[in-house]
Amino acid sequence: MFDESNTKSCAFETLFRINPNKTNINFCLIFYKQNYLSCVRDDIKYSNNNVLYVNYYFVMNAQINSKSNIFIFIATVICVIGGLANIFDSVIVELAFSGVLIVLIGLPHGATDLLLFKHLVSNVNKNSYVKFFSVYLGLIMIYGMIWLLFPEIAFLLFIIVSIYHFGQSNWNFIKVDNAIVKILMYLLSGSFVLLSPLCLHYETTIGVITGITGVELLLMNDNIILFIPRTLLILNIWTLFYLYSKRCIDKNELLLQISSLILLMVMYYSLPLILGFTVYFVFWHSYGSMIDQFRFIKSKSVHFTWFEYSKNALPFTVIAILFIIFCVSVNYYFEFGYTLVQIFFVILSLFTLPHILLIEQVYGKMDSVFPQVSYN
Repeated sequence: MFDESNTKSCAFETLFRINPNKTNINFCLIFYKQNYLSCVRDDIKYSNNNVLYVNYYFVMNAQINSKSNIFIFIATVICVIGGLANIFDSVIVELAFSGVLIVLIGLPHGATDLLLFKHLVSNVNKNSYVKFFSVYLGLIMIYGMIWLLFPEIAFLLFIIVSIYHFGQSNWNFIKVDNAIVKILMYLLSGSFVLLSPLCLHYETTIGVITGITGVELLLMNDNIILFIPRTLLILNIWTLFYLYSKRCIDKNELLLQISSLILLMVMYYSLPLILGFTVYFVFWHSYGSMIDQFRFIKSKSVHFTWFEYSKNALPFTVIAILFIIFCVSVNYYFEFGYTLVQIFFVILSLFTLPHILLIEQVYGKMDSVFPQVSYN
């Protein structure tokens, strides 16, 4: 293990020289704590001619985590203050603000799937691209047919896969060896962030779901509805203490995650349904996912930059926007009667399924190349 005194966060400090042709470099333990970087190396071959700034990746990783947490908290607090000041009481203001956030951050985070695929596959060729687009577009078409024929099943499927996806995005950094425990952990976290706003704004939720699926939901007692998010909050906090007791997270991470849960609950209470979920989806999920994607690509290509990431995301973001505009125009021209929220929700769900399957592979690769920390 390297002496911590020699591994302080100097971005371009060279810790060691390795053979760049050796692609499978395994780090047994990597963690960043109190501004120090510690690494245990396994089977690294040295070379006097080639330098890889491995240190840079991990220092960057820790710095990004710290800055992103601050940004997410500040952005959420500002939105909460706006909600308490009744700035978003107008539906037009709510939808306009939500739309801007989704276009700027929400859509781009899913517009890099092709870029991720290029870094997931070792040898990318014409056949690889054909296979990628065939599977990707095939899933969209199949899911679209399910929406047309069985909207209730399509909606339920979207909720289930979204719960898992959000939970995985929230807690993918936590090392849990038991696969069942990991899945339950993701489902608990995802259920809290997705079901809480739906329950806290149940009357609005009824209108949205009925418009999408055509199913009339029962108007339930407020006490029963509010029991769900409160119970999920308690279960998530209990899960964090369990993970802390098993040394899967440290005390600082425990306090950070509990603070995050409380802030999210306050936000869901303070903001209307659409905007509340948008703030989570954009700042907590999409922005966090973009950072995870960048870190993954950076681990494969050390010179990769945010400019390159944005350049790759821009074309597909524009295509997505044009597709949404096309669908809205067709809806109004033929007077189908769907609302903007309903149209956007269905379009979002169509692209979510293949995106989730791809991100599952990304997190799997990140776990194998850069194992998560266990605080023993």
